[in-house]
Amino acid sequence: MMLAATHSRRPGAHSPHSGRNARTRRLPATLVLGIVAATAGTTLLGGAAALATAPPTPGVDNRSLPEGRIFYTNPGTDPNAPNAGFPALFNGSTTRADGSRASRFFVGYGVGVDAVGKNASALQISTDDGASWKPAALPSKFAQVVNAVRLADAAGTIVSIDYEPIQVSQGATGPAAITTFRRWTINASNTWASAGNATVSFPGYPAPTSLRMQKGILLLGDGKTLVTTVYGADSGGSFTAVVRSTDDGLSWTQTARLAYGSRYSEANLAQTSDGKLATFLRQDTTIAGEDEWLPDLLYTASSTADGSGTWSASVRMSSDTGNSPSLALLGNGAAVMGSGRPDNVIRYKNDGTAGWQGWTGRTSIYSNRPTGGSAGGRSLAAAGSSNTLALAPIDGHRLLAVGDNCASWGCPSTATGYPHGRSQALWKSTLEVNTAQWGGIDLATKFRRGEIAFVGSTFASYGRGRTSLGAYAFDGDVRADSSAVTSNRKLTLRLDRTYNLTGFAINAHLAGNADIAIETSVDGTTWTSPTRGTRAGALRPLSSPTTARYVRFSDPNLAVSDGSAFLNELQIYSTANGFEANVLGQVPAGDGVIAATTRKVTVIDSAAVSGWADPISSRFLELYDDDPNGVARIQWNHGTSTSATYSFKTRAVGTGTKTLLFSLLGTNSAGATVTPYHFALDAASRNLSVYSYATGTWKVVGQLPAANSWTWKSISVQAGPTAATLSANGQTIGTVAPSQPFSRLTGNQLGSGGTANDADLWYFDDVEYLRP
Repeated sequence: MMLAATHSRRPGAHSPHSGRNARTRRLPATLVLGIVAATAGTTLLGGAAALATAPPTPGVDNRSLPEGRIFYTNPGTDPNAPNAGFPALFNGSTTRADGSRASRFFVGYGVGVDAVGKNASALQISTDDGASWKPAALPSKFAQVVNAVRLADAAGTIVSIDYEPIQVSQGATGPAAITTFRRWTINASNTWASAGNATVSFPGYPAPTSLRMQKGILLLGDGKTLVTTVYGADSGGSFTAVVRSTDDGLSWTQTARLAYGSRYSEANLAQTSDGKLATFLRQDTTIAGEDEWLPDLLYTASSTADGSGTWSASVRMSSDTGNSPSLALLGNGAAVMGSGRPDNVIRYKNDGTAGWQGWTGRTSIYSNRPTGGSAGGRSLAAAGSSNTLALAPIDGHRLLAVGDNCASWGCPSTATGYPHGRSQALWKSTLEVNTAQWGGIDLATKFRRGEIAFVGSTFASYGRGRTSLGAYAFDGDVRADSSAVTSNRKLTLRLDRTYNLTGFAINAHLAGNADIAIETSVDGTTWTSPTRGTRAGALRPLSSPTTARYVRFSDPNLAVSDGSAFLNELQIYSTANGFEANVLGQVPAGDGVIAATTRKVTVIDSAAVSGWADPISSRFLELYDDDPNGVARIQWNHGTSTSATYSFKTRAVGTGTKTLLFSLLGTNSAGATVTPYHFALDAASRNLSVYSYATGTWKVVGQLPAANSWTWKSISVQAGPTAATLSANGQTIGTVAPSQPFSRLTGNQLGSGGTANDADLWYFDDVEYLRP
């Protein structure tokens, strides 16, 4: 999505219609032995997947929706611009050829009185994905950066169209002034230039008596057509409509009227993961005896990718929280929406498909509702701010949310107990929504490091001369102007090694009804088409894990480039858990953590680690023992087998780190829980040891090859019924007998060295467990 929440006005504040709403809604042997004993029979909090003839069970979808925090407060030095409300958000970030990302987010907001012709605008820009902001100039005080889009031209031009027509921004008169809006462009130096006027027409309908451009612009897959929503009123009542432009936003024509006649207003379009368009919209209704400040939330979707077909009948999703709805599609295929009043709430749909069913949440991420006094004719739930928030994706899993606090009329002095005070301010939050599909390969980082590459692919320009880059395929941006396009509508990707692939999340613009073709190869010469499971939105799962290093994607509908977008976003999943598709700061989805004393088992981001060296992934697992009365450990459960291969990458961190324990778990002939193979890595000596339960002793098998334990090392255990081979960095360390008699293998575990030490800190990546 482009731009999110904009001017969701105070009831009755502007001309299109009254906004009044009507519905109330972590080494001694003895210590090690103690650890093993503690694991036996322990109930797991969760379990990862088995692997045999089926892919690993993904686990569960997981998300992080933290409360917003104020980042800007209007100093109030200008008596004519004391406010900060109704924020709108646009992601103007770009992707470089090497895959690195140049971050640039815009947030525009009102600073004037919330009334027609009096609410001037201001702009702030962030170049670090919303971590910090600085003021930026606008070309005019009424140039509200609400509707913005990046074109698929050679320059990647950003176009913005005013929210209000020239009737308001310039005081123009006459019917044409109602349907004419100023148009602007902004360059890489954040300099604005006038770019003519945009006009909107409504064939077959009465001339509007009021009109507003609302909620961002979408560039369709042809790289030329733009669509957005407008709302207003005419002699038949209020309406919300979809309009289209094929000349870079100069002239717009209505293609669908979503709602008509009963106080409809703000709406926001987004693509769906199954190739359609969807929108949430607001309706204000009046019912006797109910609060009139809480707007209804409605949903409708188009039957086509361009919105030209029929739209489904509107479904009332909620009898409140309809204020200024925002909608976004993520690169992982999930859809996220935000709206407000009461509070600022988030809903999500894991498969991101069209349709009103499957939306989950209504999670409040910011509330400034007062606890006492009177809100002057409205409920306290409807006070505290305008309850406007804006959403814009940062990458394939995360979004930036920005909202307002108080917003001009939002905090009456007659009410008391505001949780965030009565300041005119803006708040922000970084949200993350992941699907249940774990084992993501970190394509973006690997591409930047030159570890993966497209082979035999000739990239072509598309749209209005936009240069195509391979990096566009995994930059987290699903927009059409960030698409990998080739002359033969085919892309071949060479991965850094052979993987057991389980599926793909693909956002693509295809030239027909046939789904994207997927082929795999071990050597790049012999290709097969793996058997696929049932598609779920962007996710194309494989029926069973497929061994491959090369993957080829093609559009079966077209063999030659037609100048349109092709592969907008790609994510690849495997049996190796790289933790890319897991929420930061949380235990990985689908994995089990044992015992209540377990500490600090979380997924972290390499960018957040001070002094980080040689990152192999943007995300990895952290095991940190900070408790002298417990250990840090994590366990995965799998289906039963007599042999398995267990592998992972690891790195010791800090001088306090002593020992890593890693084990294969199982059961004996009586069904009791045992530890078939139990190993230790000494961080200082680099010794790798195996434990014998019969003698209660450790035996050194060998050492890690080269360097030290404080750089990344790959460890593998090929375990069979009578012996296991231990390897490191591809070299065999030794073969050992079982640590304990067993009948079946059932899973694997990672753990810190014991309760006597509370400083062990290890990082892990690409944890994999394969059964024959």
